[in-house]
Amino acid sequence: MRRRLALLLWLACACVWAAAPERPRFRIVGPAQGLPSTEIKALARDADGYLWIGTADGLARHDGVGMRVWRHDPDVADGLPGNNVQALLVDAQDRVWVAVEGEGVSVLDAARQHFRALRKATHPQLGSDDVWAMARQGDAV
Repeated sequence: MRRRLALLLWLACACVWAAAPERPRFRIVGPAQGLPSTEIKALARDADGYLWIGTADGLARHDGVGMRVWRHDPDVADGLPGNNVQALLVDAQDRVWVAVEGEGVSVLDAARQHFRALRKATHPQLGSDDVWAMARQGDAV
């Protein structure tokens, strides 16, 4: 009987501890943790909870543990068109819109594989290839 009582008490305590949320802790994240630059210009969060960080030296996605970084590579046609990210936006389809200084806007597909470039020459509604802010309302960007 005593063992059963001890077991029930232990189970009750374990359930209480398991339900208690972890207390948030601040951490410093910088180049040593994979951030491309300490000059952060834009932040966005996607549907999966990833934090997207636009910096002066590329785009990073932080998953709470590590970074995945995208930088301009002139040999990759569907890559990031430049490194100086000015603005970010995640749309209703979970695509990441990235405004790069002097390079217009590029859209990273939901699979996170390819960028599609939008420039003033092909999309005159941009008005300029220097985009400093983006907004979304419903499905419209």
